[in-house]
Amino acid sequence: KTVKVPNATVIYNGQAIDEEDFEKLTNTKGDFDMFLTPTAGTITITDYDNDGEYDAVFVDKYETMLVTSASDDKVIGKIDGVSTTISVKDDFGDKTIEVTKKGDEARVRNLSKNDVASVYRNVGDSNGSTVIKFIVTGETVSGKVTSVDDSDEDEFTLTLDGRDEYLVDKNIQSSISIGNEVTAYLDNFNRIGYIDGASGVLLDTNEKYG
Repeated sequence: KTVKVPNATVIYNGQAIDEEDFEKLTNTKGDFDMFLTPTAGTITITDYDNDGEYDAVFVDKYETMLVTSASDDKVIGKIDGVSTTISVKDDFGDKTIEVTKKGDEARVRNLSKNDVASVYRNVGDSNGSTVIKFIVTGETVSGKVTSVDDSDEDEFTLTLDGRDEYLVDKNIQSSISIGNEVTAYLDNFNRIGYIDGASGVLLDTNEKYG
């Protein structure tokens, strides 16, 4: 459903932002609407005074990251199939950094290779995001691949054991064949973000991160 909200205030991951701010802080032009549309997350539209015009749009957007490595200063991995580095340095004490792993509070350096993290981050300021949250559920599903639908260029659907259907994130660089027995790792929205290569899936092990 498409709704026009020409005069509404946009609150993106807790931060009020307009298209001018977006372009200035991200050095990006023309992608504001696409940026606000979450693949994983929610959009809430509010009409405070019931006058038929929407006053605010609240966007809670999460990005699925396949973690490569993590330290006290940064997290490296892939988002939307693109190598990404997220700085978590907090030299001035003005950042909010939260990590939840398997339901417990953790530190950034506790993130491990091939963790599937749902990342919530605001645009922040000229120095980058000021609020960053990583959620790793650690949940897995296993079974035989009985169908694959790759008609979407960004992600495809995988069905296990003929009954359980899952969206598969773009980060996965793999060749999945019907009949494979797989173990898949889920993000916070039950989307598959990583498939264990030990299950017989052919992974792209030559991917380089930086």
